[in-house]
Amino acid sequence: MSYSINEKKALKTLGLSDFRHMSKDKIVQFMSLVPKMDPEVAKAAIDQFPEFKDMAIRMTDTLKEMIDATFASEKDSQDFFYESCKGMLITLEQQLHDESIDAQERAAIRDNMMQIICWIKEKDSEHKKTLALYFAGGIAFLGTLIGSAAALLGGNIKLPTSNASDDEDQDEKI
Repeated sequence: MSYSINEKKALKTLGLSDFRHMSKDKIVQFMSLVPKMDPEVAKAAIDQFPEFKDMAIRMTDTLKEMIDATFASEKDSQDFFYESCKGMLITLEQQLHDESIDAQERAAIRDNMMQIICWIKEKDSEHKKTLALYFAGGIAFLGTLIGSAAALLGGNIKLPTSNASDDEDQDEKI
């Protein structure tokens, strides 16, 4: 098959001989390059890779399944942690009602209860940070997809080259 100069440059960047043989790894790399490609080159590449849409959908579904599994696992872990803390707090509260303990023992029990409350607070903060990371990752993924779509619909972004031999072509689009 005959390729334009820009298509050849895109293939070289991806390390491919043609667009029909893109692997899952290469499709991720290709999606990150699409916003930097000439729209016609991107369209031509996708036309030569008919499974692109299906593979992109499968990759998105796989990512969603991984996130769902991670959340489920984290929820199980959190539920166990919170139930354990609740059990310890109930036990300590029952000990506080014991008339035979002295003030020093009561203070130690209260300190233990406060420590458990601090653990719960730390676990809650950790969970919120994890959610923020997932949210940021989802936004980055969506940004890549939106950028790819924008490029396909008429974006005109230039791609800098990383090879010293291509310095004179640095301002050319792929």
